[in-house]
Amino acid sequence: MLGYVDLLLMHWPGPWGSTDEALNRKMRLAAWEVFEEYYTAGKVRAIGVSNFLKHHLEPLVKDAKVKPMVNQLEISPYLTQTECVEFCQQNNILVQAWSPLGSGVTGVLTDPLIKSLSEKYKKNVGQVVLRWFYRKGIVPMPKSDNEAEMQGNLDIFDFELTADEVSSITGLNKDRSTTAGVVGAAIPSSDIA
Repeated sequence: MLGYVDLLLMHWPGPWGSTDEALNRKMRLAAWEVFEEYYTAGKVRAIGVSNFLKHHLEPLVKDAKVKPMVNQLEISPYLTQTECVEFCQQNNILVQAWSPLGSGVTGVLTDPLIKSLSEKYKKNVGQVVLRWFYRKGIVPMPKSDNEAEMQGNLDIFDFELTADEVSSITGLNKDRSTTAGVVGAAIPSSDIA
């Protein structure tokens, strides 16, 4: 028998392509109220959202009894989602980054700046990117089935990126999603009111 769930996430902010702001707000709140019930009953330790941008979160934070504890977003040096990250951090919502290394399709891992920092610190490019996340207060969720890579992902605390280096990596933003141009990929949540 299951005693509780560690984290329950509302995966998407509304029907794909929906522009009805009032209806979407009402549907998000109705779903969120169920999350709040599970949370207050102790069946869930934390509740959060995934793929919610600032314009989705603002009304939810205003309407909710328990605000989201986590927002899981696609974030990488090429997709920084700065406005949403800042909103979350100002509202004590933990930001988790899915696809933090760009899934190998965005070019993050071959970026000249990141490669040069990798050489400077004698770290691999993934470790440089993960350290950037750490400095920005974002929890990355790198994906790997390679044990050596998983161990390497933890080896990021013996070097420090300077403030200028963090800013330079942040400046790489191209608003490039891992799903951009992929046939059958989800439309961006920015298209949902």
